[in-house]
Amino acid sequence: MAVILVMRYPVRVLVAGIAVAAAMLLYVLLDLDTIAIAEQISRTGRAQEVFTLTGRTRIWSFYFEQIGEAPFFGYGYASTKYLMPLV
Repeated sequence: MAVILVMRYPVRVLVAGIAVAAAMLLYVLLDLDTIAIAEQISRTGRAQEVFTLTGRTRIWSFYFEQIGEAPFFGYGYASTKYLMPLV
């Protein structure tokens, strides 16, 4: 996918790469406090809310494990309501 993007939009990819590199350089040079920034932008004032995407990363990891156990047929409709509380 990355190769196709580079071949199709070389200037845009170059500009995006430069922007990311500049942002990383600014982050290192300014020594920003990411926890304080996360606390400022979160709804509750807790940095954990931002870093876990309001708890979604835990849910996603649980379901990726479940997909690995039954990859072809799954658990059926509305399994979120029944499967997660059981496990």
